[in-house]
Amino acid sequence: MRLKGNDCPPTFEAAVRRSCGYLIDCCGMKDLKDYVRSDATNFRDYLFAKGLNGASVARIFGTIRAVINLALSEFGLAIVNPFSNVYFDHNVGVKKRLTFSWIAERREVQLG
Repeated sequence: MRLKGNDCPPTFEAAVRRSCGYLIDCCGMKDLKDYVRSDATNFRDYLFAKGLNGASVARIFGTIRAVINLALSEFGLAIVNPFSNVYFDHNVGVKKRLTFSWIAERREVQLG
């Protein structure tokens, strides 16, 4: 947080802490080198089991990937981030929103 979060709004820190908390709840607190690909896939399944939609899972994975990449860079660790390139359907549970013009048109028809 000290390196990247100085000029960010409080919601940035909250999102990072929440995402990291989810990871720790799912996989436990480990050294960076001890996280493996199966942790990433278990984490993905854990997030979907919590009822999060694909967009939320994508956002959380992006946060976790960024935190791990920063830590790997800072500590000079030459390992592959196990949370990179994990497949999941970004559309799971995502509801398509209606455009405002469609809603207004529908309302005019009803009021007719």
